[in-house]
Amino acid sequence: MGRRSRVCRLSPLWALAGVILAAGCNSTVKPSQTGLQTFTLTGVIRSSATALPLADTTVEAVGVGPASQLLTLLATTGADGRYTFTGLRGIVTVRAIKDGFNTVISTVDLDRDRSFDVVLEQAQLTFEGGEATIGETLRGAFAATNDKCDPNWDSRSPCRRFGFRADVTRTYQFRVDFPTCDELELHVIKGGQRLVYASTVSPIVKDASLSAGLYEIRLMAYYTCDAFELTVK
Repeated sequence: MGRRSRVCRLSPLWALAGVILAAGCNSTVKPSQTGLQTFTLTGVIRSSATALPLADTTVEAVGVGPASQLLTLLATTGADGRYTFTGLRGIVTVRAIKDGFNTVISTVDLDRDRSFDVVLEQAQLTFEGGEATIGETLRGAFAATNDKCDPNWDSRSPCRRFGFRADVTRTYQFRVDFPTCDELELHVIKGGQRLVYASTVSPIVKDASLSAGLYEIRLMAYYTCDAFELTVK
């Protein structure tokens, strides 16, 4: 079953405009018993590549509530990809956001209960080292001419970037072998947040519980490494 919507805190600009929230962030929004009639908006978020439902998609709906107040509601899809909003009417702006996919913004005229499905396309992100596939080994090397990932930390440290797509939420193992090199660093990053970090001599073995989505694997060297192997299991 899809998860029910919750009221989200509005931006400061909307707050200055006198926007009213209907309930706390953990409350289910229901049609008013005394205000103007409101309706239910529901639908399924799907992948354009597979037509399968997409779980853990953030869906935002901005519309008018029963007292003509502007509301911003948020829902997160479950395994069936379904979202549901109640307590809205009129023109509703729907935004679907999922890591690794292009954001889609649509409008719906909510003059009655409606079903509105959304299809998301995978974002075309590129990484200079390519994408790591589960169970396969990527081989590479470092050179002084490689990009510098973090010049604020060490402006001379070269790095290599790889993509990794986690299909389901589970524990993944990252292993880096570099027996002829000095210490390397492993970083796993999503949305600008570092989720995995290790810095040691060979081998690096790190387990991490990750949700489905696209991640960046970043390796950093001090300052050259003629050969390394990266494996994700």
